Amino acid sequence: MSKDTQPSAPAASNARLKLRPEHLEAMAKPADAVLVSEICEHLRQTQAGAVGALSADTLKARVEVGIVRARTHGLRSERAIREFVAYMFAVAPNFDEHATVRQTLADSSIEADRRLELLRERMSPEDWKAAQALADPSAWERPQRSRA
Repeated sequence: MSKDTQPSAPAASNARLKLRPEHLEAMAKPADAVLVSEICEHLRQTQAGAVGALSADTLKARVEVGIVRARTHGLRSERAIREFVAYMFAVAPNFDEHATVRQTLADSSIEADRRLELLRERMSPEDWKAAQALADPSAWERPQRSRA
């Protein structure tokens, strides 16, 4: 090839890159590991009373459950997932089973990550106490709840 000759561009193709679920899962694992670590650190700094007695492995496992649970509600941004997981520790691991929380998180007319902002507006102090009263420690063992 001479100096004046440019390499030709590859021929255009109608073939599309197809990512199978196992590809997406493999790509998500490193990002999730970072997110888990960041959330654990955030909780150790902001909710020492709730997480201080937990081993690093237990905290990590609970954060992983929380991330999965947050995603069942369509939450995708790190901020929204971190906030959801923080509510699990501060209120109850199954706080999302409270009627107002459940309705707000299921409201498809609102962008998923904005639902937590709306939740703060909709929930009264009595609602938060009621959500706390629903606390079920076994929710830490159930990463996904059924969407009945």
